[in-house]
Parts: sequence; structure tokens; C-alpha cells
Amino acid sequence: MKSIIKVLAVFFVVTFSACTKDVYDAGQNPDPNPGQNGSLPGDFTWSLSDETELTVNIEGLGEEKNIVEAYIGNPATDPTARLIAGSQQKVNNSIPYVRNISIPTGLETIYIRVTDSRKRVSVYGFDVIKGHMVCNIGTGGAQTKSYAMSTRAAEAEMPQIDYSYEGKTLVELTGSSDITLQPGTVYIIPKDQTFNGQVSINGGGDILVYVEGTWQVVNSFKYEKKSVIYVLDGGKVETSGNTTLTFVESSMLAVQKGGQFGDANARISLSFNTSNNVVNEGLLYAENLSVTDKCSIYNSGDLVVTNLSTATQNNYIVNKSKIKAESIDLLNGVIDNYCHLVANQITTRGQVAHINLFPSSYVEAGKLSADHLDLFMDAKSMWKGESASFAGWDNKVRGGDTDWALLKINTIEVKTGAGKLLNYSGMVNIECKSHTEHPSQWNPCYGLIAPANFSEGQGFAEIDPNECNGNGGNHNPGEEPGPDDDITETNTLPYTYLFEDNWPQKGDYDMNDIVMSVTLRNTTSASDGKVKALDVDIKLYAVGARKKLAVAFQLDGVPAGAVSGSESNQQYAVIRLFDDAHAELGGASGEIINTYKYDNNLVKEIHKQIKFNTPLDQPISVGRFNLFAIWGDADANKRYEVHIPGFRGTNKAMSSELSTDVYTSTEDGWMWGLCVPFIDFSSFPKESVNISEAYSGFDKWISGDNTPNWYLNPIEGKTIVVK
Repeated sequence: MKSIIKVLAVFFVVTFSACTKDVYDAGQNPDPNPGQNGSLPGDFTWSLSDETELTVNIEGLGEEKNIVEAYIGNPATDPTARLIAGSQQKVNNSIPYVRNISIPTGLETIYIRVTDSRKRVSVYGFDVIKGHMVCNIGTGGAQTKSYAMSTRAAEAEMPQIDYSYEGKTLVELTGSSDITLQPGTVYIIPKDQTFNGQVSINGGGDILVYVEGTWQVVNSFKYEKKSVIYVLDGGKVETSGNTTLTFVESSMLAVQKGGQFGDANARISLSFNTSNNVVNEGLLYAENLSVTDKCSIYNSGDLVVTNLSTATQNNYIVNKSKIKAESIDLLNGVIDNYCHLVANQITTRGQVAHINLFPSSYVEAGKLSADHLDLFMDAKSMWKGESASFAGWDNKVRGGDTDWALLKINTIEVKTGAGKLLNYSGMVNIECKSHTEHPSQWNPCYGLIAPANFSEGQGFAEIDPNECNGNGGNHNPGEEPGPDDDITETNTLPYTYLFEDNWPQKGDYDMNDIVMSVTLRNTTSASDGKVKALDVDIKLYAVGARKKLAVAFQLDGVPAGAVSGSESNQQYAVIRLFDDAHAELGGASGEIINTYKYDNNLVKEIHKQIKFNTPLDQPISVGRFNLFAIWGDADANKRYEVHIPGFRGTNKAMSSELSTDVYTSTEDGWMWGLCVPFIDFSSFPKESVNISEAYSGFDKWISGDNTPNWYLNPIEGKTIVVK
């Protein structure tokens, strides 16, 4: 309220009369020039938070105590994540965690942080559901909504290859003579013999070559039309230079156990297209190994390749043993990994690329560049890497439903600004040191669908050492359980309170007569989870009023006798924060402070601790923290209180026919106060700027178009932005 009533005689008469009445005298109009605002939709609510009963069930984590906390933002990856509820109560298979929490309207996801008795910490994501949320955590973890379970990849079998040449008419290949291979002919390089002549193909197909000795390939050629090279036990194919063998039209390369194709120093490039297979049961080296239309690679031996690539959705790489590659380029295609796959670089692109890790298998990738990747990780499988980046739409990391898999990548980057590009789901435990944060909690770049979770520190997934993971695995015993200490919540979500002081008359709606933020911290008992104390941290930013203003709060539902220092003659506990906002900021009576020009040095920090004579069953959330301003005589038996819409006045509050009992105007539904949830305090309207002109989206919100996060969009020049 900026105007000063000049008719002082009338002013004092009316003020004196008001102090002796329960009902506000409408003849007193402290502001002769109120702002003009339109009517609101009938179902509109000024609340920017939703009250929800949260139930967290711990499944499969034993009878020992677990600490459960609820966050806005993922505390495992985001240092700005804020606690909205927490407890030291004993939460386990038998005892659920139940809390009433306030969630900013429009928020899609909250995160549940669980610390077990050995201080192993994991974080789960759940979709927000108004009213009542049930979050199941553990081996049977499930969303509060219905989600399809992760689909397990179908088992792939190695082709059965007949390496026998008995009964066939054989033509021997030996020496250095050049040869033209004839269609329909079966050739053999005998044991202990070497063939190193140039090879050409005389058209046609059905050419079979059995290698028992050594074939030194000296030139490139194309193998086609159901032609096969068999490298038998003890046989070897090698090259002295850069050569390329091309297989087309249902041709095949098959290496028997004990056979070797290529070597570590001089490698052959292999190209397969149109329904060809590579079947390696021995040792296969290649410089480049590429497969295209309907071609597959089956490996149950050791495959070592510099560059491995696919080109279509019907390309399959089935690894039953060990593959080592410098780079793997998966353009569409599928990798089914049953054992050990290591690559410096894995790139996925195209419509969709699938990588399936079967139970107890292992992948190590120095760098993963993923676009349209569907990564499925079955029970006790493990992916280890230095970095991963996700771009494009519909990237998925999915766990199974029988036991945990471990995704262990030091740095995970997700492209931002294009919506949710990555979803984690199923029983996958994620361990990473750095992960892209959401641009904002209203614009997430990834989804976390329980039971998928992030670990803080080492992952908890138990991966037994085996041949596939190089006898590494993962074992995290945690720390020995210590004594139970009381827990004090920290970094709780702050709320910004904006008040007009002109209740019950209309104001100018610049909502800066008092501007302050509040952070609540509840201290709960280790023995029974009851709330022993409440710490209230206040930052008073601005006073845009000329009236003397006091500020207090009522703890709704908490009896006055439960708190020492509560105001007398009140049903519920009412605590005064200060009696004069101007004095708190070091200003003179009636001085406008920080609403024309902002000075951070003037901001006043206030701390209030409340100890409960009788511990509370539920912590105090913003939904029970009834903060209000008082103009006039704060000590009067009936006084002018200004509350946030939806809250009721104290026993000392004046009533008025101009205002409902939940502090909205009976004329047009407008308010005198707002409670804005935000991770960090950001902005408020400048002096005399109506809030509807100060924020982009405010008008749409009050018209009912469901844009509750308008406060993220201050208009330059019309707001004070706090840095």
C-alpha cells in the first residue's frame, strides 16, 4: 500500500473502531486507486503446489533401517536438487514411509533417495500423482503408473556348421601358382601345406575352400553365390598386405575352433552383403568387418577387429565369447552379447539400434555415442565405460525383471533442449560420476522409471566375478552400521512469498509489499521418526509498502501448547517473525526498499528454531506452514492479517465481506498473496508493475491453460531479478 490517507481525523476514528470489531469496516479504503483485474475461471486455484500423501514401500531390502527422502531434482546427479521430505524412521519390508508433502504444480517427477543401514545410497524416479502416491522400491520396484515391463531379448543360437569334407571331390591348392576358382568346385589347402598364389573367380558360385594348412592371401577378390571358406582346426588364413575379401549372395566365412583367420599384425578387410554369415568359433582378426543386408556375425571364439559396422535392421552380431574392437558402428542392426565385448568407441544411429546384454555378460566401451539406441541389460550384466552421449529421440536403457544389472559410466551426457531423449527403466543400477542435469525440472532431458536407479558412489548391484567380465564384477558391502543419529533435513525446497498489504481492499498487485523466501528443515528422531524441531530460514528481500508490516506464521494443526513462545489466545501455534519489516531492512518507517532498485546488501537473513514440546507425527511442509503479513496493530485482539489463498486466518484475524475466509476476493476471486516454489529465489515485480505484466504466461495461467511455472519467465525491465 503506497498511498497515505491525508484525512487523519477520519483515519484514527476508523482505525480505533476496527481494533474493537471482528469485521473489517468497508468504509476504510487504504488505497483509493486499486489495480483492475479480470474475473477468474470458476475452478481456478491460486495454489502453485499440490498436497500429496506419499507412501514408499521398501521391498527386498531386508529388515534393517533405511533412510527415505523425497527430492525435487535427482540428488545423485544434480547439486541443486532440493529435499521436500525426509525421515530417519525405520523403513523396511514391514514398515512403509508415509509423509504428506507439497509438490510444485506441474512437476512431472519426484526422486526418492534411499540410504540403507550400510550407507549405500540409491535414487529412484516416480511420476507425480496428485492426492496419493505409492512408490515401491526394491527388487519389485514399480511406478505409480502402469508401465510395460522390459522385454527380454530372445535367445540366439550359433549356427551348426558341418566342417567335414568327407565324400567330396577335392582339388588341392598349394604353392604360389595363380588360380581361377571354378563354380561348383571344392578346394582344400592340406595340412602343413601353404598356398600363396593370386586368386580370381570365374563367375558363378558354390565354391568351397577348406583350409587345413596355411592360405596366404595376396590379392582381393569377391566370393559369391553360396560360396564358403572353411578354416579348420589347425588351419590359418593370413595376409602380407592390405586385402579385402567380399562375400555376396548367401556366401559364408566359417572358422572352426582351433582355426585362425588373419593375425594381429596384418589384417584382412571383410565385407558381407546380401544374406551372408560370418561364423567364428576359433580366432578371427580383421581390419574392417562390415555387414549389410541380411548379414550376420556369430562369434563363439575370439574376434579381434579394428572397425566393425552394420548397415540395416536385419544385421545381427551374436557374441557368445569375446569380441575386441577399436570401433563399432551400429547403423540400425542388433548386437546380442552373451559374454565379453570390448571397444574403444561404440556408435549407434539410424532408425533404431539394439544392444542386448544377456545374463552375466559384460561390455566395456571407452566412449558410447548413442542415437536411437535401445540398450537392454539382463540380470547381473554389466556395462563399463568412460563416457556416453545420447542424442536423437527414443534412447532407452532397460533392465530386466529378475536381478540387477550395472551401468557404470564415468560421464553421461544427454542432449538438452529437445525434450526427454533418454529413458532408464527396469532393474538397472546406474553408477556415474557426472550426468547431464535437467535444463529445468519442468523440462527433463531424461526419464528415470523405477526400479531403475542411480547410486551415489559405487553401485550396489552385485555382479559375480566370471570369465566374461575378466573376473572383475562388482561388490559393494557398504559400511558397518553405526549408531542411530537424529537427522536434520537440509537444502529443503525454498518458497518465495509475495504479499499485497491492502487486504481486504484491492491493491495495485505488484505483489512486492513484502517479498521473502522461506526454507523449512525438520529434525526427526532416530528412535521413532517423530519430528522434534523445526528450523525456519527466512530471507527478507524487499518491502514495497508504506504501512508498518509484521510477519508471523501459524503451524496449521499444531496445538499452541505444543510450541513454547506461541502467541496467546490461539488454537494453533502462531510464531511472530518480526514486528516491523522496514526496520528489519534498516529502513525508515514508510520507506520503499528494494522494489525500484535492488541492493543485495540490504537483504536480511532471519533464523527461527522451534522445538516441539510434544513431537509431531508428520513434518511441517509448506502445506501446513501458514505464513502471513499483518498491517496495523499486530498485538490487537482482532487484526488485519494477509494470508496466502487457501489458508485461513488465526483466531485473531479480522473478517470482511470483501474477502472469503481463505483470502480470495469475493468480487473477482483475486488474492493478496502468492507462495511460489522455486529451487533458487529468482525475481519479483518492480514497483507499481502489475504481476500480470511482469511475467510471460501469468495471464494464461489465471485463464486456466495449465501453465503453473509462469514464474520462470520474468519480463526484462518489469521485474527485479535477484542474481
